[in-house]
Amino acid sequence: MEMKQKQGKYFGELLARQGVNFTQMSENLGVSYQLVQQYTTGRSTPTEEKMAKIAEILKLPLWYMYEDHQKKLVQIIKSMFVTRGYFIIEQPNVDNIQVDLLCLHINPQLMAAIEISKNPKNQNKIYLNKIKQVLTEKYKINNICVFGLTIGNGEVEMACVGKKSKELPDKEEFLQVINKV
Repeated sequence: MEMKQKQGKYFGELLARQGVNFTQMSENLGVSYQLVQQYTTGRSTPTEEKMAKIAEILKLPLWYMYEDHQKKLVQIIKSMFVTRGYFIIEQPNVDNIQVDLLCLHINPQLMAAIEISKNPKNQNKIYLNKIKQVLTEKYKINNICVFGLTIGNGEVEMACVGKKSKELPDKEEFLQVINKV
């Protein structure tokens, strides 16, 4: 399936999930019913401005409006850590443990691992501790924090295990950055 068609189908699913029909969306957006229908087939793509308005109407964060929203979320988180002076490794596979991002801060020596999923297993502290243990053994860094994010209908739940540091965002800051985009 072509990317535009995938995005269109996803847009249609979001409308249905949020209980908004084509007529309601077209009236709120100030566009024709036909154009909204074309958005759901991928024949037309909303501009960034329209997409932001659609997100507002559906009461969802903008990053969640995209079919590849998990990639968008990774980009947002990556930017947050880069601005804090971290080096980033995307999708490393360490001893059969796959995470979305490894973020390494040199001074002080600190590592943050970010695992994003639609599966609530990320909220499981045992699972997050296993990731932490594998990374500690592999990289010989004691100051590791593992963030597990679970995405559900535009909302992000987060769990964290490991040592806290002023170089790491706290849970509120993390969620604020994610939800404001």
